Amino acid sequence: MSAQPADTGPAPQAEPTIRSVRAALPAEHRAAFIEHIDNTALHLIGKVLADWDARARALASPAMIAMAQRIADERAGRSNPPATASDAEIRAIAPSLRP
Repeated sequence: MSAQPADTGPAPQAEPTIRSVRAALPAEHRAAFIEHIDNTALHLIGKVLADWDARARALASPAMIAMAQRIADERAGRSNPPATASDAEIRAIAPSLRP
């Protein structure tokens, strides 16, 4: 038997705080965040903070930024959407798939 603690996986992340979310946001989003927090009813603060925390994490991910830009370009007609297979093509590739 070992005196070492069992590895239970990664340590849980600390709960977000207004300060931690504000610090994680790019500067151009901070004023909107503070405005939203300042005008949110107390019983909704947890949800609003969690939403902004998710936004801050997405804005910190280059892959998420690239995907959002690609979607915006497709919607604005600045680029073509990626080719997708039709139902018939998918069934030809994997005939066991059901419609």
